[in-house]
Amino acid sequence: MTGNPTTLEQLQLRLFLFSLAQVRFGIDMEQIADMVACTNYDDGNLHWSHDLLGFKEGAVQYRTPTVLAIRNDSDRPWLVVIDQPEEMLECPIRAIAPLPPLVEPAALRRGVWGVTLHNDRMVLLVDFQRLARGRGTVADIPLRELLSSTTA
Repeated sequence: MTGNPTTLEQLQLRLFLFSLAQVRFGIDMEQIADMVACTNYDDGNLHWSHDLLGFKEGAVQYRTPTVLAIRNDSDRPWLVVIDQPEEMLECPIRAIAPLPPLVEPAALRRGVWGVTLHNDRMVLLVDFQRLARGRGTVADIPLRELLSSTTA
């Protein structure tokens, strides 16, 4: 999060946006240690985002594969291949919505924890650090409960 905000209205999350099979995703920029073009597809250390996010086999054709080095608790970054890197976005926290209860449990297991809009398109927010630690949730409690506790 940027700056030293004093209220929820001032909090912002710096997101890096990318697309995968025409679905837009955003990741907190603070999770990214480095970013490079993917040139070695057989590297056994690569984690493919379509697998992590639950896309069906063959549903994704990578156009501009890019490797994100995700910061984690180990000495080595966790390497995730994304597709179609787009742009950075300053996203106000108040613009982030929790997932609908019907899809939230499954989405959290895949690291997707919230949603926002950018240019009239939905952006799913993903937490690759939690996936790197072997957990699919961004927190032990749903985002709607976190948000309600910060505004109370």
